[in-house]
Amino acid sequence: DGNAKTITGRTLGEDLERITYDKDSLLKSGVISPFDKPKLDRGHLILLDGNLGKGWTKVSGTGLTQYEGRAVVFNSQEDFLANWNQRVKGEGDFVVIRYEGPKSSPGCPEMLKPTTLLTGKYGKEARIGLMTDGRFSGGSCGGAPIIGHLTEAEDHGLIGIIKDGDKIIADPSQNKLALSISDEEIESRLEFYGRAYDRLPEQVK
Repeated sequence: DGNAKTITGRTLGEDLERITYDKDSLLKSGVISPFDKPKLDRGHLILLDGNLGKGWTKVSGTGLTQYEGRAVVFNSQEDFLANWNQRVKGEGDFVVIRYEGPKSSPGCPEMLKPTTLLTGKYGKEARIGLMTDGRFSGGSCGGAPIIGHLTEAEDHGLIGIIKDGDKIIADPSQNKLALSISDEEIESRLEFYGRAYDRLPEQVK
C-alpha cells in the first residue's frame, strides 16, 4: 500500500518516487543477476531424502557438492556449546544436534550459535556438515550442507538413531541424504530406540 506511512514521515509511495538508479549499471555490477544469467539454475532450498528421512538444506553457501562426514552427535544445542571445541575436529566432521525440534525444544530454536562458532573457528568455507531437527539461520554458510527440519528425535525421527562415528552422506545435486549403515543395523537401532524412548535424551546414544 503506497499510502502507508514510513519512518521518514513520508508515505511508502513518496519514498519510492525519490529513489533513482541506473538499471543498466546495476545489472552489470554483479550485485543483482539478470534473469537470463541466474546465480543458480535451481532454487537455493533443496529437500533431501533418504534413509534418515527428509530435511532441507540451503545451497547458497555450499553449492551442490556431495559431502561425506563422520557423525559427531550432540543431544541439545547446550550440549554442543559446552563440548564442541573438544569434540569437533574440523573438515570431515558431520555435526548432529538433536532434540531441538518443536516438541523437545518449544520454539524450535535456530542453530545460529553453532554455525557461527564453526565458521568463526574454521572459516566461512569450512567443510563441516551440520544436521538438526531444529532449524538453521538464513545467514548460515560453509562448504558443506547444513540440514534442518528433519523429523525430530523426540517424535521418533531417524536422527535419533545416529551414533558418533557413523558416516553421513548428503548430496544436494541428487537430493539425497543417507546414513551409511545397513538396513539391518537401522532396524536394530530403531528397535532399541523404541524401547529407550522414555529415557532421558542423554541416555539414548
